[in-house]
Amino acid sequence: MCLVVTGTRFFCEELLTFSKYQIRKGFVILDEIIKQNPMFELTKKILVRVSFDPLLFQKELSKAIKWMSNSEEIQHLREWCMKEFGAVYPSIIQKAFTMQKN
Repeated sequence: MCLVVTGTRFFCEELLTFSKYQIRKGFVILDEIIKQNPMFELTKKILVRVSFDPLLFQKELSKAIKWMSNSEEIQHLREWCMKEFGAVYPSIIQKAFTMQKN
């Protein structure tokens, strides 16, 4: 059983498997697991590569948000996008994450 403690930290009372990572009893930082997620890393690489074209960037960002089911992962992507592309595409990023909520 895992209990959410704060934001991205949770406490596990048993051994679980998360993707290819095993989590033992104790506190776990979700950000570290998310950063090591191969699909998340691939998404970041794709967004960097298509960032030259606003329409392509918007399309790839929307696809990435759709396949993500974890709200922590989506929030992490939003923060990363704002840090990396917030000066160039603030409206595209805002629109993509706003549409995700609907």
